[in-house]
Amino acid sequence: MTNLQFATLLVGFVTLLLAVIGSSAWLNQRGLEKQMEAYRGEINAKLDAQTVKFNALDEKIALSQRVLESKLDALAERVANIERQLTQIFKPVLPR
Repeated sequence: MTNLQFATLLVGFVTLLLAVIGSSAWLNQRGLEKQMEAYRGEINAKLDAQTVKFNALDEKIALSQRVLESKLDALAERVANIERQLTQIFKPVLPR
């Protein structure tokens, strides 16, 4: 085997080795991209579920707030009625 044949064989082997390493890296990158897309889908699904739960909780809080406001209004009205009744009962009378 001459030096030229040996150099050609060495260059061919190095080229083949670099091609295998490059294709392996490319395939690993594609695999990672697919895995990242899967994770992104899972995270989006979990975020959507949490958003639905948050919106339901927000609706419950708003309903509770409306109920409490109506009860507070009713209490204010009852207090006003009691004040009017007490004013009628204990009407100040001027001495004669």
